[in-house]
Amino acid sequence: MVVIYFLNGGDPLKTVRKKESVTRSHNTSIPVPFSPIPTLYKNADKASLVWNVLGDSSLVEALGDGWEEVPPKMSDESEKYNIRYSIVGGPDNHCFEVWVEGAEAGNHDIEWIYVRSVTGGQLKFVRPEKDAHVLCAMAEDDAYMFCTNDPCILCAFGCKIGFEFYAYSRSEGLIKNAVQVVYSKQNPHNNPL
Repeated sequence: MVVIYFLNGGDPLKTVRKKESVTRSHNTSIPVPFSPIPTLYKNADKASLVWNVLGDSSLVEALGDGWEEVPPKMSDESEKYNIRYSIVGGPDNHCFEVWVEGAEAGNHDIEWIYVRSVTGGQLKFVRPEKDAHVLCAMAEDDAYMFCTNDPCILCAFGCKIGFEFYAYSRSEGLIKNAVQVVYSKQNPHNNPL
């Protein structure tokens, strides 16, 4: 985009180039999620996990005997942990900030956090000596947002409905949370509407 400013009867004063972020979404409506719902499989004999993010049902057959699906617990069902999130960065630097409450540095068994988005997902490993806290950058369809609030106020437009968050804990298993609309009449971040 080029913006030309005129002053004194139309003489060009200067030309300013405003560059948009390459990660900004140019969608005019909320994209329909098409990424598969991930499934976790565990083999007790081998003490192994397989995280199937591709939704490929033939993977279960290929794994063989001894593998069972690990159903996710919703975040409020976990005894130790609660997955929380915030949508930050506005339309040009769109990110999901995800953290696990109760998983402070050196005092947790969270191994990884996964963010399922419209077009796929991001997996981030968590170091035991650090808080279970990750920042996942979004781009293209995943970066769609209706407004310019930073942080997002999770309003009734529901731009991010369909995004899900998973955390794997050795003691609690698979924990899940999902984007919810929380704003109706109050403004939790005191952003101008």
